[in-house]
Amino acid sequence: LLAVSLARRLQDPLRELAGLCMGRSEDVLSLALHPLQGMIDKGERLRFLHRAFINVVNEVGVDVNLAADKQHV
Repeated sequence: LLAVSLARRLQDPLRELAGLCMGRSEDVLSLALHPLQGMIDKGERLRFLHRAFINVVNEVGVDVNLAADKQHV
């Protein structure tokens, strides 16, 4: 399961990360982005991460149907 996710992340990183942001799951908080990120409230961090992913997806573009398709889970 981990190998499949890692391979998909190497093939299309934005799509794999966008899949983590789908819905109201807190899976995206498991990403270690900064050593001091634990000092920010989880709800605040989740809101900022969702906003950042939305901005990047708006600039770059991603196929939402492919991001929502999680056959490996």
